[in-house]
Amino acid sequence: MAHADGLKEETIHKSIDTFMDLCEILDAEHPSVQGNVGRATQLIEGIFRRNLKRLKAIHLLINGQEDFVGPSQEIMRNMVEDALSVEYIFTGFERTKNEFETEELLERFFDFRWVQLKADLEFYKIAELSLEGDGFAVQAKEIDQRSDKMIKKYAKKSRPFKDKSGLAHSWLRKGLEDIIKELRAYEKDDDERLGLIGRVYVQANRHTHFNPQAVIKALGVEDDLYFHETDPRVQCYESYVIGALCMCWLTWAYLDNVPPKPEWDVLEERLDEIEDTFVDFISHLAELHY
Repeated sequence: MAHADGLKEETIHKSIDTFMDLCEILDAEHPSVQGNVGRATQLIEGIFRRNLKRLKAIHLLINGQEDFVGPSQEIMRNMVEDALSVEYIFTGFERTKNEFETEELLERFFDFRWVQLKADLEFYKIAELSLEGDGFAVQAKEIDQRSDKMIKKYAKKSRPFKDKSGLAHSWLRKGLEDIIKELRAYEKDDDERLGLIGRVYVQANRHTHFNPQAVIKALGVEDDLYFHETDPRVQCYESYVIGALCMCWLTWAYLDNVPPKPEWDVLEERLDEIEDTFVDFISHLAELHY
């Protein structure tokens, strides 16, 4: 797609706003509440819904601003993690040739809920915080029982929920770098996309948690370490467009795993075109016209 006068912010906003309006059609449905659905539907519906809110949040952050590179990248980072984790789960069978791989991954993901809640309880205990006021007081016993059950269930698996180092901090007990590596080995013709996603994820990591690199950068002083940095506004829009791309991939997963509705046809018909538009934006961000 040619951009004779350079890619304009208005063009990006208009395209992503249109996409989000289409996503609202899906967001209006609540299949997990309305009927008996499987784990795949529950996963993708919840992931779709929360990432649509994240995309809206990036939109609000960068609307005419360039001071919100860090916050927009932090949100985009979470969208990348969700999108690639979902992709990892739903390509499980094709990657491993294991008939049950995807279902096993879905089961593991939802089983991890109790281990995660157990870790929350341990945080409260170590920090000497009261359990009163947020539901933990009445549910602590059930959480202990169910988490113990899950720990035993996965004790002999290759990635147990608990080992000598303590409770697992993630459902898969793998980092996103491991997920990207496996997806790259499987999706060899998609290496450029996964390489880009990996790089922007690392850049976004510099803005998270209690991070010295982010603090030094915020000072605005000269630094002995040099990292290639693009224009802040370009970085903001990169977060926005990559977040929108992640939302595209999640929308495809939603359409593949949720009982269809006739009114969704318009989105399915346009999704390929929308995704191609966002990919084109990424390749022209360097010429962004303010």
